[in-house]
Amino acid sequence: MAAEEEIKPEVKAELDSAHQEAQRVQALRQKFAKKRKIEELKKQALFAASKSTFGKALSCISAAVNLDPSDIDAWGHRARLFLMMGNIDAAIMDCENAMREAFKRKFTGKALGDIHALKAEALILLKKPLKALETLMVGAAYGDGSHNVVQQLATLNENLQNEKACWAVPDEALVFDGLQTLKKERPVRDSAFEDAAETFFKSRDFKRAAEKYTEAIKIDLQNIDLYTRRAQCQEQLKNFSGVIQDCNRCLVLNRKAVEPHLLKGRAYLVQGQIGEAQKVYSLGLVHSPEHAELLEGSTSCQLAAEIALISNSAVQLHKEGRFEVLCPASSALCCSGAALRRLLSGAIHAGALEHSRRSELCPVDSSVLALSE
Repeated sequence: MAAEEEIKPEVKAELDSAHQEAQRVQALRQKFAKKRKIEELKKQALFAASKSTFGKALSCISAAVNLDPSDIDAWGHRARLFLMMGNIDAAIMDCENAMREAFKRKFTGKALGDIHALKAEALILLKKPLKALETLMVGAAYGDGSHNVVQQLATLNENLQNEKACWAVPDEALVFDGLQTLKKERPVRDSAFEDAAETFFKSRDFKRAAEKYTEAIKIDLQNIDLYTRRAQCQEQLKNFSGVIQDCNRCLVLNRKAVEPHLLKGRAYLVQGQIGEAQKVYSLGLVHSPEHAELLEGSTSCQLAAEIALISNSAVQLHKEGRFEVLCPASSALCCSGAALRRLLSGAIHAGALEHSRRSELCPVDSSVLALSE
C-alpha cells in the first residue's frame, strides 16, 4: 500500500510543473477577464456621458477605477467626467492620482501628457493660470509630444503675455524649465554663447554647438531662435527626440512659427512616424497655408505613405509568387523612394543653410541625408 502511495520524484516534478502552469494560465485568464470588464465599463461610462446621464457614467467609471487603480486611462476618464459635471476639485484629485500611478510605474507617454493637459484645464477654470502653466510644463517633459499639451501651452502663454490684466498675473517673466514658473528679473542676454555656438556649427562640431546653445538658453529661456538652432544641431546629430522636444518649446512660445513645424515634421518623417509628421505639417499649414516648405513636407508624408503601401503590396505579391505584377510595383517603389529622398535631402539642406544665413556654412552632414535613403 505504501509503495502504491509513493510518487516518483520525476513524476512529482512534472505534476508540480503542470500545477504551476495551470495557476499561471488561470491568473492570465483572470487578468484578461478583468481587463475586458474594465474596457466594457469605460465604454458604458462614455455612452452614458454622451447621453448626459452623468450619475450612471460616474458609477461605471468608478467601478473601473476600483477594479484596477493603476489604470491611468480610467482615472483620466473619471477626471474628465468630473470636469463635465462641474466638480473641478474632484477632477484635479483624479488627475493627481493618475500622475501618481504613472510615476510609480515609471510610465511616460502621450496619455500622461493628456492627463497634465486635463489638470491644467481644471486649474484655468479655477483662475490659476500660473499653476496651469507649471502643470503643462511638466506634461511637456513627460508627455512625449502630446498635442493637447503643446496646444494648451501655446494658448495659455499667449493669454499670460497679452491679457495679464484679465488673468490678474503679476508682471513677471515666464520661465520654461518644468521646475519653476516665474523669475523675478530676466537676465541680460549674453551673445558670447551664441557666437561660440555659431562658430562650432560652421566647423561641423554640432555637439559642442548644441552645448553652447544650451548655455545661451539658460540665460534667455524664452528665445525661440535659440531653441530652433539647437534643434537644427540635434538634427545633424540624429537626436530626433531632442529635435521634437526643442520644437515643442518653440511652438509653446509661438505656435505660428514655421521653422519648428518643419524641423519637427522632418524628425517624425525620418523616423518613419508618417502620421505624426502629417499632423505637424497640417498644423503648420493652418497658420501658413501657402508656405512652400510646409507644402513640400506634406507631400513627403504622402509619398512616404505611398511607399509603405507599395512596399506592403510588393511583399504580398512576392509571397503569392505573382512576379509578373511584382516588377511594375518595384519600379513604382523605386520612383517614390527617389522622390522622397530628394525632398528630404533638400529640406534638411535648406534647414542647415537657414541656421546661419548671416555667415558662410559648410555642406550638410551627408550621414543625416543617408537616413532618408
